[in-house]
Amino acid sequence: MQSYYMRIEVRDKNGKLIRDENGNVRPTLNTSILEHELPAIENIMRSHKKTLQAWMPERKITIEVGYRDSISKTHPVLFCLTDEKFSKF
Repeated sequence: MQSYYMRIEVRDKNGKLIRDENGNVRPTLNTSILEHELPAIENIMRSHKKTLQAWMPERKITIEVGYRDSISKTHPVLFCLTDEKFSKF
């Protein structure tokens, strides 16, 4: 098993990035998913999306999951969930 990162992006209903009280863009939240098997990740992503939509029903939410490749020093995306469309790469 491997550790993965989860990137959550939230935009307003018009697709614009969210700003804080100082006008700074706050588009993403990054977190880790540790030691889960790949089939469980889709369920985790859908669960997070449902929770976030319950809190912010008017927002557009995108969730990506990937991993850090230690050889190439890149962060390939494995899965993406947007508007109930789930994509595997």
